[in-house]
Amino acid sequence: MHQTFPSANEEGSGRPYDFAKQLVDDGHQVTIIAGGFSYLHGGKVAEGTKGLFLRREKHPAGFTVLRPWSYRGYHGSYFTRLITFISYMFTSLITALFAGRFDVIVGATPPLSVAIVAWLAAGLKRSLFVFEVRDLWSEVAIHLGFIKNRLLIQLARLVEKTLYRSAKKIVINSPGFRPHLESLGLPASKIELVPNGVDLEVFRPGLDGGGIRRQFGLEGKIVGVYTGSLGMANDIDTILAAAEMGRDQGLAFMLVGEGKDGGRLRSLCRQKNLDNVIFTGPQKKQRVPLFLAAADAGVVTLLDIPLFKTVYPNKVFDTMACGRPLLLLVDGVAREVLEKAGAGIFVPPGDAEKLVQAMVWLRENKQESAAMGNRGRLFVEKYFDRWKCALHMERCLLSVCKEFAPGARN
Repeated sequence: MHQTFPSANEEGSGRPYDFAKQLVDDGHQVTIIAGGFSYLHGGKVAEGTKGLFLRREKHPAGFTVLRPWSYRGYHGSYFTRLITFISYMFTSLITALFAGRFDVIVGATPPLSVAIVAWLAAGLKRSLFVFEVRDLWSEVAIHLGFIKNRLLIQLARLVEKTLYRSAKKIVINSPGFRPHLESLGLPASKIELVPNGVDLEVFRPGLDGGGIRRQFGLEGKIVGVYTGSLGMANDIDTILAAAEMGRDQGLAFMLVGEGKDGGRLRSLCRQKNLDNVIFTGPQKKQRVPLFLAAADAGVVTLLDIPLFKTVYPNKVFDTMACGRPLLLLVDGVAREVLEKAGAGIFVPPGDAEKLVQAMVWLRENKQESAAMGNRGRLFVEKYFDRWKCALHMERCLLSVCKEFAPGARN
């Protein structure tokens, strides 16, 4: 169950797609129950057999995607996004109940509502529930002020604890989540680390980004590229502040992606006449490496809150896989990866001045900059190959079946 699973022709989260593909390649049957809207633009998906309530896609990779109707407010206000989550809970549960038999049902957060409906569906269908934690969603929402009511905070934490305790296995994508889960009394044996990784065939060094540079008039500039969501948590304001400070030094930034904060950020750039910030809009996954190839460095930012020290942002591994040096404005476990790999420069979160200094340093030290990129590529080849991670996920699911349902078909 994955509400924002991308259509076959659009870029989106690679982890669930790659895991599903690996399972199908190894002979398992996989069904994705996803939202009925496009992850990129929020409109209806274009693919699939049309229906009043349900669209069915037979994905080229061999798995089935079921998209029940849900309210299309994902890219709107916080209220419309909440309505989107709630509507998906009801329609996806109905879809799951009539979609056949499943040995295992995996619910992936964020948002927490997806895991709730996966747990309910597993209970009603007597399937095994696996909770895939890709974000400490409730805690982040509380720390960012999205949930302020004390009663709602207590309810969110109670629901989350119930899901943790009910799951046969908890799969985390970052080692930073483990201390939080163990502090809730969960045994270490119940928690499985299957890290985020990267498709090394799609994200690779040696691509020609010259066309992108010419398209956006970036010849002769030192270019940082940010790929991903433009949301409040992503702290794009620090990048804009660096663009303003470094304008006279030939610095430029490309923002590859879209998100709820995109309109405000564009308006701010117009107000400050920041013509050295390029908004490319959302791009297909296959084109993202070209933008990284066109850049002198990949830039990864998050707000400076303690919980973000626990995360492994996907774009860290994408940048390293493309052989580009990384400018990381995220502390914690992501910084540990950067420093262990020797793949770039850590910049204190929110420090635009230090970001400018780091970009200027890369321009003045091109040999070491290239060496950082090379070291990053070698590191992800060894530790963060997405297909190795997918095989790890398969072994995890098979172990759940063996332990809790030895009579299961697989």
